[in-house]
Amino acid sequence: MDLPTESPRESAKRTSASTVYLLVIASILVSTLFRYTMNSLFGGRLAFITYFPALVFSAWIGGRRGGLLALALSTIAGTFFYSPPAHGALVTKAPEPVTLFVFLFVGLSISEISNSQKNAKEQAERAADEALRKGEALRVSEERYRRLIETANEGIITIDPEDRISSSNASMAHMLGYIPSEMRGISIYDIIFPQDHEAARAKRAKRRLGEGEQYEVRLRHKSGKEIWTVANVTVVMEAGQYAGTFSLFTDITERKLAETELRTRAERESVLNRVGSAIRASLDPSAMQDTVSSLLGAALKADRCYYVTYELNRDIMRIGRDWRRSDLRSVAGEHDASQFAWVLAELFQGGTAVIKDTRASILSQGAADAQEKFGQRAVLAVPFFSGGDLVAALFLGMTEPRDWTPAEVDLVEQIATLTRTAVETARVNQREHTIAQQLQEALQPAIPRRVPGLELADFYRPALAEAGVGGDFSDVFSKDETVTYLIVGDLSGKGLAAASQVAIVRNMLRYALYNGRTLAGPITALNRTLVEHQLLIGFATLFVGRYDATTRILQYVNCGQEPGLIRRAADCSCEELGPTGPVLGSFDLAEYEDCEVMLHEGDALALFTDGLTEAGPNRLNLMGVSGISEILLENKDEETPEDTVTRLLTGVDNFARGGARDDVTVLVARVKSVG
Repeated sequence: MDLPTESPRESAKRTSASTVYLLVIASILVSTLFRYTMNSLFGGRLAFITYFPALVFSAWIGGRRGGLLALALSTIAGTFFYSPPAHGALVTKAPEPVTLFVFLFVGLSISEISNSQKNAKEQAERAADEALRKGEALRVSEERYRRLIETANEGIITIDPEDRISSSNASMAHMLGYIPSEMRGISIYDIIFPQDHEAARAKRAKRRLGEGEQYEVRLRHKSGKEIWTVANVTVVMEAGQYAGTFSLFTDITERKLAETELRTRAERESVLNRVGSAIRASLDPSAMQDTVSSLLGAALKADRCYYVTYELNRDIMRIGRDWRRSDLRSVAGEHDASQFAWVLAELFQGGTAVIKDTRASILSQGAADAQEKFGQRAVLAVPFFSGGDLVAALFLGMTEPRDWTPAEVDLVEQIATLTRTAVETARVNQREHTIAQQLQEALQPAIPRRVPGLELADFYRPALAEAGVGGDFSDVFSKDETVTYLIVGDLSGKGLAAASQVAIVRNMLRYALYNGRTLAGPITALNRTLVEHQLLIGFATLFVGRYDATTRILQYVNCGQEPGLIRRAADCSCEELGPTGPVLGSFDLAEYEDCEVMLHEGDALALFTDGLTEAGPNRLNLMGVSGISEILLENKDEETPEDTVTRLLTGVDNFARGGARDDVTVLVARVKSVG
């Protein structure tokens, strides 16, 4: 809206100069005619007195200019009446100089006085108009300000020195569930969340010193709910004294809820990750349950957390090691399930039990009392069923009432499911591991420490620790008092699948060797049988040695296996016993040759699978046969086979920075002295 530059009064009073001058002339003419008509009465006296009204009028309407014009005209006209007439003049006596001078002086004075009055009046009118314009501008500004405040999206309030709300816009009232008139006069602390009162009073002291600020504060809705806002506070000072504040509030509740949700989600993911890592780090079901109870109980700040398993057919309720507050007694141990059957039925009738307060829940008095005997006034428990029977549950308990949030319930259910799955998997693996151990004992019998002419040591480690078995194997058996067979093999694959193949190859190989005179013939026959009858899934590598203690001759066949290594005691050299034929189980027409090598007192024979040679920090940097040879050459003359095995494994683990990734089998034989 544009402000007017001229008031209506100024527009109405504005008169053209010509109109003023015409009025001045007209007033002089009227005065002259009047004087003329009165000449008989006045005669030669008072020649100029009739012009005074015209002079005053002219000065009033025309200011100084109008007054001077009227003075000039009236002087001329008055003087004319007193000039000697050339043709019948009306007046025969000229005016006296003193009279004329007085008239001129009085006329000039009247002009100046009238002009001053006129100017003063005009100044007053202009001042009034200016005040009117300023008042209008102020009114328009106030109206704009009022509309701005009323239509602002942010909440705005003014607060007096006594901390009472003096005004509020509609947005502020709507934000808090009021109407503006309801907010006027109430204390600011009535709309601040109670937990923030202390902080608000501390800020009040700063504001009384003239310090405004911006900060986050929780306001209380009329219904009592929490409203998060950002407050921008401006301090109002009058004559150096605190006069209140002008405060603008922006509702950030949605942002805060989103931040809380993100933070809760991050915390939940963190707990899930920690639980997952802890579960993956253990193969023991009981250890898993205990770890989960500790992590979950600490994360949710519960008073107690524990995992329960039920064997209802045996009337057993087994509570694992419970995470609990330091002043609470443990409830871990075995209990009679029948004593709690009716309590559990009430507790889990709707699935996950979410109980804020056992004394104010759907539980019966007896069930509530039973929970409180365990020190649980609030309960969050997730049950698991199998075939309709309760088999396990994850419990969290509080000694005082607690309102479990949906996020907490969701987290506990996720962790309970994760734990249950991991525990059951671990139990299956544990059963399989037990079976595998028994199988391994059958497939990998203990190697004798001494056989005719040789001292022995061995080592076996499967790639899959949880399986306990793999495709590698070693075997040592004597055919008679002088001949001993030394065998190391590697079947493709890992775990139980590979171990089942070991049984086939090991037993068939023993049979073939017992009934053969050489090595090449039995090995060739074994390969043909394996291929023709498809007894292997994949293939097998094999090193078979036949040592005669009388002659100290080692006869051997290497079926694609890593070279056997002989560390010569005489010159500290290392000799490789490379392949003499292809792998077993791939080619039915494969032919194998046997070779012989003489061993001497103190010589050491090392047989091993590719778990050693293929160990390394990465796939481009592997130990290799040369690396094993270097370690073997560090052998000391008096070193036992056990010491040699230990040094080989330590060297490989150090080189690989963490150990081998494949099955590992090592067999070391050292030639004894005859005495």
